[in-house]
Amino acid sequence: MPDGRVYQEAYDGTWNSYHHGARNATGVNFYQWRSEAEWFAEIYAMYYMDKLGESHPMYSWFENEAKSEATAAAGP
Repeated sequence: MPDGRVYQEAYDGTWNSYHHGARNATGVNFYQWRSEAEWFAEIYAMYYMDKLGESHPMYSWFENEAKSEATAAAGP
């Protein structure tokens, strides 16, 4: 890791990279860093289990955007 990044084969032939320090700072499962879909699934679960701290950058998105999109999709 000379550049501080981790390079991981997420799925056959699909590679992902991230800064090692960013992963250590989250305190969530390491598998979430496998791909963007895994990352979102982990954050989604943490939010809906009331385990995602309000200081997390995605918290306000769930509070504002996700709830309004879900309400709009539900219809009248």
